[in-house]
Amino acid sequence: MLSSGILVLLTVLVLAAAPAFGREVFDAVDGWLLHRDPWLATVEEFQPLSRFPTDPPGFAGAVLFVFGVAGWMLPVTLVVSTREAARSSWPRAIAFLWFTATMAAFTLVSVRFGRVAAPLVAVATALTFGAAGRALRSPSMRRILPLAGAAAFLVVGRVWPVGLQRSRFATNTASWHAVHSAAREIYWAGRGVGDAAVGVLAPWQWGHHIEASSERPVVANGFGSYMDAQAFSDVEEAYRGDEDHLVALMDRRDLGIAMGGFLVLRSLRSPSGVDVLDGDPARWRPAFLDGHALAALHFAGSGMPDRSVPHLSRLLPRFCAPQMAEALADTVPLVCTFDRVKGARIQGVAEPGARVVGEIDLSLRGSTIRYRAWTDAGPDGRWSMRLALPSRYARGPLRSGPAWRLTPSPGMQIDVDVPEAAVRNGEEIRMEASR
Repeated sequence: MLSSGILVLLTVLVLAAAPAFGREVFDAVDGWLLHRDPWLATVEEFQPLSRFPTDPPGFAGAVLFVFGVAGWMLPVTLVVSTREAARSSWPRAIAFLWFTATMAAFTLVSVRFGRVAAPLVAVATALTFGAAGRALRSPSMRRILPLAGAAAFLVVGRVWPVGLQRSRFATNTASWHAVHSAAREIYWAGRGVGDAAVGVLAPWQWGHHIEASSERPVVANGFGSYMDAQAFSDVEEAYRGDEDHLVALMDRRDLGIAMGGFLVLRSLRSPSGVDVLDGDPARWRPAFLDGHALAALHFAGSGMPDRSVPHLSRLLPRFCAPQMAEALADTVPLVCTFDRVKGARIQGVAEPGARVVGEIDLSLRGSTIRYRAWTDAGPDGRWSMRLALPSRYARGPLRSGPAWRLTPSPGMQIDVDVPEAAVRNGEEIRMEASR
């Protein structure tokens, strides 16, 4: 009690002397505990227990998910276990009661506290069974107890045939390995080109994995760490805008590498709410691609001229994980990473309004895709195309063809050599036409 009184007094003095500290305390309670933090609003396990999505649904189903059957028995086991603990020491019993009840109450507000409360609930249940064991020492109870236990086991097994608890947080092994392999490639490569831009742009869901394994900083990670609310919003919105918006954020936040791939794309929804996949084998819904300017970020940078999906002109593919998205008709890596570059610029003349398409083969882990870039000629026929993928590119298993093939008009092909130095430094490339 003395320690608690001193702590309260010191807290009051600090709040009076340092109002900024008080604002941080208020933000912690208001943002984290009351779920007004922008990150917590998107995380399932930080929601109140009454709103936690489970099967069966509702509060009772959520209690079963977090604590198993022991959660339903907590009002009884907490009383019995406290009395049982008091047989050894009343101070310990009171401390146990206070800590368990507090964590259980916090779990009602945020399910994540259940991770701390779960072992305490288990201890309360064990102490209760210990007390029940002493009460069942009479000869008559010794005969009844095995039958009662068998009956209880059959009832529980009938109601929950797949087990007392089913986890929604199981790790997808392939996804984890894909993220980890991308992060380790960044680590082993060192600073490399663009030493000043040391950070990595990654969705917050994978930020911690990237940060821990690559030893490069990220803007936001899966533990809710970010500089401020605006920084978190920046990362959320970066993947929903266009390439110019994303590159501007990378410039502003000193980020040299961006994370893409199926894991990033699948976590998004189109502006109209349309799911991203359809069919078996699954293909991308056209309605989703039409509304997603950064779809190429998840196809190793290749655009789709037939759907007017732009290619990446400032992001050079540096790594694609060996794990591919399953059940997809297209070859799509789970994770790709990209270097921020200036992009090589090619200019020419075509028919006014004509669509100029460039193609080059890109090998990805044993499979080859046709990497496409495109632009439209202006009313005067002039066109300009910026490319982030060089010809004769070789980085790990990534290999590109010997030259870009541009078709500014039917029957005309222009083979263009695009050196990597031109891509990184933003140089202009001369063309040689052939028919």
